[in-house]
Amino acid sequence: MAEKMKYEMYLNKVYGGWLGKFIGGTLGGPVEGQIELNDLTYYPRIPTEAAENDDTDFQLVWLHALQERGLYITSEDLVKEWMKHIIYPFNEYSYAMKNFRGNIKPPVSGWFNNDYFMESMGAPIRSEIWGFICPGNPGLAAEYAEKDAVIDHARNGVWAEKFLAAIQAAAFVENNPKKLLGVGLKYIPDKSELFQCMKDVSTWCEQYQNWKFTRQLILDKYGHPDPTDVIQNLAIVIMSLLYGNNNFEKAILLALNSGYDTDCTCATVGAIIGVVIGANAIPSKWKEPIGDDFKMGWGIINLKRKNRLSVLAKETCEIGIAMTKQGNEEIKIMDTPPLARQIKTSPPLPRVELKMDYCGLPAIGYEEDKKINILIHNNLTQFFNGELQLEGPKDWQIEPSVYPVRVPGSTHRAFSFSLWVPKSIEEMPEANELKATLFSGGKEASSAIFGIAGKRIWTVLGPFWTTIDPFFVDEAIIDKALSDYEYLPEPDIDRVTPGLESNVFFERKIIQAGEDRIDLDAIFGMKGPAVLYLLSYLKSPEERDIWLQVGSSDGIKIWINGKQVLSSRSHRFSMVFNSLVQTKLKRGINKIVVRIARCSGSYGFRFGIKESKHNRKSLEKLLQSWRKSMGEDMYEGLVKHRWILEQWVTDLASIPPWVLKPA
Repeated sequence: MAEKMKYEMYLNKVYGGWLGKFIGGTLGGPVEGQIELNDLTYYPRIPTEAAENDDTDFQLVWLHALQERGLYITSEDLVKEWMKHIIYPFNEYSYAMKNFRGNIKPPVSGWFNNDYFMESMGAPIRSEIWGFICPGNPGLAAEYAEKDAVIDHARNGVWAEKFLAAIQAAAFVENNPKKLLGVGLKYIPDKSELFQCMKDVSTWCEQYQNWKFTRQLILDKYGHPDPTDVIQNLAIVIMSLLYGNNNFEKAILLALNSGYDTDCTCATVGAIIGVVIGANAIPSKWKEPIGDDFKMGWGIINLKRKNRLSVLAKETCEIGIAMTKQGNEEIKIMDTPPLARQIKTSPPLPRVELKMDYCGLPAIGYEEDKKINILIHNNLTQFFNGELQLEGPKDWQIEPSVYPVRVPGSTHRAFSFSLWVPKSIEEMPEANELKATLFSGGKEASSAIFGIAGKRIWTVLGPFWTTIDPFFVDEAIIDKALSDYEYLPEPDIDRVTPGLESNVFFERKIIQAGEDRIDLDAIFGMKGPAVLYLLSYLKSPEERDIWLQVGSSDGIKIWINGKQVLSSRSHRFSMVFNSLVQTKLKRGINKIVVRIARCSGSYGFRFGIKESKHNRKSLEKLLQSWRKSMGEDMYEGLVKHRWILEQWVTDLASIPPWVLKPA
């Protein structure tokens, strides 16, 4: 039997959820990313309005999508809205946008070339909209959350948004934090690390009264050097909810003082308790500095709306009421006022759709027998009879090029194609298009464009290593042998031919890499300290400034067109942003040489490029918003490191590198 709730209560809870979200984001923003314990009892800087935050900005766009497109939105609908209205180029957003522009669609866009950030907080922070429009129906909220999360995340990043959306939907009818946790766990695979973490946190909160001890247990078992990693942050959220026990102030301060991604964790905690207790019960000391007005961040464009929390709550309720009349049968909202706008509640007309299964990476190299499947989804009730044609770039070989197809109504069928790029093709762009077209009776019935990436070609030379015995020689000598000794003439490493004449012995292997991360450890069987050289050529249609995003575990040097642009002897955890290098490409062919050392277990090599065409207007807006929330001291520190921020607001998707065959 459906739960019953008066509209006034529904509105109060939705308003409480949004108010808690904005309070938490404003509270946590000034100490975001700090991993040490805090001891704060109020806003680090007393605000005069809600702070701008991508956590809420995305959800304003999703609300607009629901208003414009109706309840039956898809992941691709959300992508279209993203590309119209969102320009934030941070972390996973950046990689996803690059995939979008290459016509690589969800869910592949969430994981391709995004292994480092695909399990971050970018999706869980935008779960509230789905919970708020599906009151009392956690399963429906989780369905919507999954459509959202797969755009730019995978695995734990997706499960976390489903988990939170389910809790936020259930919070309209359930106020026990332990029971809410149980609801959320239904939408996480029980063999996943995230599931085990949530169970551990629940146990630790029961066993230990000291939240700082529980926090340490979380970090000991699930800690990660990336402050935005989803598992440790979701653990902080659940710990704060369980210890807070619906005490709004206690819970948000627990999240704040635990550190890490505080603008996100505080906001999520505030939103959940805000729904449970309603806006009227949130203490005035937290509400009054925020007020009712808010601003969208600089990363939202072409979206006009009235930015008041009270208006946002009513607009959200309009969607929720429409949902109770169409897809949500778990609750009945009574005494509803007339809706200000009509929401589309009818499903789209049945049609025949085309989808892509890449059968692995959405990437292809020279002379690779790449298999793909085109899936025909026949949503009609009758048979579809016709032909399926697949076209690719000029001179690519596609077998077969045309399929006769017969697909029963309300079913789907997969049709397999083989792609081949011959060596006769001199250049292959990083982004390539495949067009699938369905014909019926000689007329086009449906078509779709799918992207496939061209793999970057690297020549790997090595391995080289020192014969010095590490037990009897000073470690500085070994470090120099790994970091500075020229095993080949640097940077002209291609001048030497291995063999007896040169008295230099090494292997030369050609690899084709579809992603920025390259598993160099798998190329040679040798273990332990070693040095590799890598050579690649990149064609640029014009001279341009670029950023290199380089990851490595140990020492690395890079030359572009003979000029050394990077030299690092650091020993570190490999991540996307280990080294940020601003340099240039010339028009035409650019020669890239990398020397990379492995001192212990892994090279940890990543090599990404993006055009240095940052948005100065966006940068200034970002700095000014941080100046207001963080204060002068932190602001001055940011300005000193402006070059990092310039790289941060640079568009990863803007550069079209070319994959070239080795010379």
